[in-house]
Amino acid sequence: MLDKNNFIDRRGSTDNPYHVAMQFGLERIFYFLKGKQQTGKKTHIVFERRGRKEDDELELEFRRLLDKSQIKGMAKSLDIIFALGLFALYSDF
Repeated sequence: MLDKNNFIDRRGSTDNPYHVAMQFGLERIFYFLKGKQQTGKKTHIVFERRGRKEDDELELEFRRLLDKSQIKGMAKSLDIIFALGLFALYSDF
């Protein structure tokens, strides 16, 4: 759960809290992979599809984060992939 008011108080209103969360998450994943000597090997980060517009915005931010990252090897190690959500798989319910 994200407390947006607390986030705005601490970081200001210009940062998108979900983008900041994705950046932190990607860094943690990369450092985990680095600890397992898996950097340089492609690791796909799977995101649930939300719709064309949302998916495009998410992918753009994902690529921006990797492009501006100062962490050596992160951009070469991580890639994005989209998958149908569980609800879409069981839409009969």
